Amino acid sequence: MFTFIVNIMLNKKTYILLLLALVVSSASIAQSGLLKLIFPPVDSVITRYDTTKVDPKLDQITLRAFTGYNGNELMLKSNDETKFYSANSKYKLGFGIGYRWLILNAALGSPFADKYNNHKGETFSFDIQMNIYAPRLQTDLRVQQIDGYYQKTQDEIYTNFGNEGPFIIREDLKLRAIGGGVTYTFNRSYLHKHGFDQTKTMKESGGTLLVGARFGYLKCFSDSMLFKQSNNESIKSIRSFGGGFSLGGAYTFLITKRLFFSIHGVINGAVKNVDSKYLNPASTPKKQQVNFSISPTIRSSFGYNYLNHFIGLYGVFDNSLYNRIDGYQVDYFFTTIKLIYAYRLKVNN
Repeated sequence: MFTFIVNIMLNKKTYILLLLALVVSSASIAQSGLLKLIFPPVDSVITRYDTTKVDPKLDQITLRAFTGYNGNELMLKSNDETKFYSANSKYKLGFGIGYRWLILNAALGSPFADKYNNHKGETFSFDIQMNIYAPRLQTDLRVQQIDGYYQKTQDEIYTNFGNEGPFIIREDLKLRAIGGGVTYTFNRSYLHKHGFDQTKTMKESGGTLLVGARFGYLKCFSDSMLFKQSNNESIKSIRSFGGGFSLGGAYTFLITKRLFFSIHGVINGAVKNVDSKYLNPASTPKKQQVNFSISPTIRSSFGYNYLNHFIGLYGVFDNSLYNRIDGYQVDYFFTTIKLIYAYRLKVNN
């Protein structure tokens, strides 16, 4: 096989003219063909839906403003102690736009964040949690990097009241996590979008069986000892990688024509390969263990639809449990909660 590479040298004026011609022709092609391919005319798509049960809103753009909370917490457990840790940088303000299947959201730090950091201590957080709700597939993706946690007090754990005393900050405690999953929706007329992205709504109550697969990678590590230990072992990190299945269901209750409540729940079964590293690897060799864990994932939404307006609250509660080796265990919990106002406006198609 031969490959021919041709280099054409053009002067600046000719180059600019060709570039403009390319832009104009590309725009023309996109307007006539590409956009119709990406967003087909309403008449050609509407037949995919049972409009007696769902309102696909194919001719509407959804504009939204929201305030969000991303929770990121660890439980470190050994034979000697159990402690809970939480990351800061939890609160966000954001805006978004949605049209059919395309949903774009952008969030920034909120005014609450500075006060929270001043009280609890500032830590670094890169926490992306994405939830995509297609007609038959629900996809979750996350990428998380946390450098520094504060230790939760018993008041926070059991009563959730603020503690005015100083918080213990572990700048050396860090986390890296990547994960996701895909869930299949058996009932074609069931719309996850009803409560989670507002681009489609249901006209009657209904539910569906859910089945899917998921995977996850987790590394929790420290520059010093990860756990308090009475023996001579000094664990520096625990790393877990695995995958498995999920099984559950979802149901949306239309309390009135406008008011609704949705609940989704699945049980996740996963096989995990867990290993650990030590501060002094020469004296203590690396250990490895295979575990099976069962954990729940719950998401729920509550809201009110009125003509072009929507206001609602939703939350996704997920976890990675039983990352265990010998007597040491890391349980990881992550949460997304959003309060949303959305406005829909019609576009010509």
